[in-house]
Amino acid sequence: MLALLRKFVSGVFGFEALVLLPMLPIAIVIAQRSGYHNPRLSVIYFYLGAAAITMLGAAFAAAWWIVKTPTPASRIWGMAASVVNILLSIPFVSLVPFRFGTLLWLIPISGIAGVYLFSRPIAQTGSAQRRQKTRSIPGDGTSVIVNMLPWVVGTVGGIAGYAWCVQWCNANDVPRSHGLAYYAQISIVLLLITLIHETGHAIGAWGVGMKIRAFVVGPFQFRMREAKWEFKFDLAQTFSAGGSVSSVHTNPHQPIWCDLLRIVAGPAINLATGTMALCVVFLIEPDSSLQAGGMLFLFSIYSLLACATNLIPFRTGEQYSDGARIYQLLAGGPFAVLYGAQSVVTSSLVSPLRPRDYDVELIERAAAGGAAQGNQLMLLSTFRYQHFLDCGQLPEAALALTDAETIYQQYASEIPAELHTDFVFGNAYVKRDAVGARAWWQRMEEKKPTRFNADYWLAHSALLWIEGDLYTANDSWHKGAAMAMQLPKAGAYEFDRYRYVLLQKALEQSSVLQRNRIDNIEANGGDLALQSA
Repeated sequence: MLALLRKFVSGVFGFEALVLLPMLPIAIVIAQRSGYHNPRLSVIYFYLGAAAITMLGAAFAAAWWIVKTPTPASRIWGMAASVVNILLSIPFVSLVPFRFGTLLWLIPISGIAGVYLFSRPIAQTGSAQRRQKTRSIPGDGTSVIVNMLPWVVGTVGGIAGYAWCVQWCNANDVPRSHGLAYYAQISIVLLLITLIHETGHAIGAWGVGMKIRAFVVGPFQFRMREAKWEFKFDLAQTFSAGGSVSSVHTNPHQPIWCDLLRIVAGPAINLATGTMALCVVFLIEPDSSLQAGGMLFLFSIYSLLACATNLIPFRTGEQYSDGARIYQLLAGGPFAVLYGAQSVVTSSLVSPLRPRDYDVELIERAAAGGAAQGNQLMLLSTFRYQHFLDCGQLPEAALALTDAETIYQQYASEIPAELHTDFVFGNAYVKRDAVGARAWWQRMEEKKPTRFNADYWLAHSALLWIEGDLYTANDSWHKGAAMAMQLPKAGAYEFDRYRYVLLQKALEQSSVLQRNRIDNIEANGGDLALQSA
C-alpha cells in the first residue's frame, strides 16, 4: 500500500512540474506576441513571477525524480514538496467547492498523504537495494545521458502533442471532457498503447515459434505457472502504464533474427497504429464520434512517441529497452552470450531439453562475461548445479551450488522464496549437510513462500530426510510426487520428477538402514536377556 501511495504522491509532483515548468516561456511568448498592457504590475515583476513559478515547477520535477527511491534525500525532498502543496492549497480550499472533476483537490490530498508517507522511517526495500547495487555495464549500449533521453523525449513530445491536440480540438470545435474524466480517458489511452505494444511482442514471438509465458499490462498480469495461466491484479501498479511479455524458445538453437523480430514487433506495431490513427484523424470529419473528443488524436501522437522512446537504447534499473536489446544482440559480445544461455535454459520449460543437455560452457561464459548481475548471476550458477546433478556428477554439483550460495549473500533481498528450494534440496541431498539445509529452509520461510508446489514439498522432504525424520519426510514426498506427476511433459519438469526418484531411493535406503538398526538392537537385547537368564 505504501508503494501505491508513493506512486500517487510522486505522480502529483510530476503533474505539477509539467504545469508549472513552462510558465516563464509562456509568459515571454505572450508578452512578445500580444504585448504587455497591465498598468498595475510592472513587466519586470510579471517576468519575475513567471520565473518563480517555473523554479517551483523545477523543484517539483526534482521531487518527482528523487522520491522514487526510499532514501534520506527522498524524505527531505518529499516532505518539503508535500508541505508546499499544503501551503499552496490553503487559499482555495475555502473557495473551491469539492466536485468530482476538480483536479485542484489532488494537491492538498497529496500534500497530506506525502507528510504521512515521508514522516515514516525509511524501509530499505528490495527494489531500493536493487537500484543501489545496479551498476553500469560496459558494452550494454546505454549511458547515463542516454538513459535520460527517453524521459526528455517523452515529456517534451507529450506536452507538445497534448498542446497540438488541444489546439486542433479548439480550432475544429471538437468537444472535450474535463476534470478527472478527461485524465481518466488519457490513462485508458496510455494503457491501450501499452497493450498494443506488448501484443506486438507476443505476435512476433508466436510468429517465430516461441511460446508466451507472461503478459503484463499495467496492473493486469497474466503468467503461466506449471502449464496453467494465472491472473493477478497488482494494486501497486495501478498508476503504471508499463508492460512486458515473457516468451521462451521451443527450439534452443533458433537464430538471432527470431529474437530481433520479436523485439522489433512491439515498436513497429505502435508505429503502424499511430500512423493509421493520425491519418484517420485528418481524413474523417472533426465532429465524427470516432474522434472520441480528441482521444484518437492523442492516441496517434502517444503511439508514435512510444515507438520512438522504445527504440532508444536505455536502461531502467536492471531492465533494458527494446532499442538496447536490439543493439546488444547485433553487437554480440557478453550480452548476446547471456541471452543465448538464457534461451537454452528457458526452452526446457516447453521442450524435451533437460538440464543435463545444457551447454555448461556457454553458461560459464555468460557468468564470466560481466553482462549478468544480481539474480541473473546467481541463476547461472544454479543452472550449472542443475546440469551436474542431472548428469549424476555430485562433486561438481556441490561446487556449483557453493558458487550460487556465495553470490546469494550479495543479492539476498532480490531472491524470491521459491528459488530457495534448490538450496535446501542441494544442501540436503548433494552436500548431506543437515545444518545448511535447515538454514536455507529458514531463509525461505522468512520470505513467506506462497507457492506450495512440487519443488516446495521436495525440499521439505529432503530436509526432513537429512534430519532423520523419515516418517514425515515420506509424507511430504508423496504429496510432492503426486504434484510432480501432473506437471507437463517438458525437460524442466522431467528433471523435477528425476529428483523425486533420487530422493525416493535415498529414503528407501535410510528406511532399510533404520530397520536394520532396530533389528540389531532387538537381537542384541534378546541375547542379553538370554545371558542374564
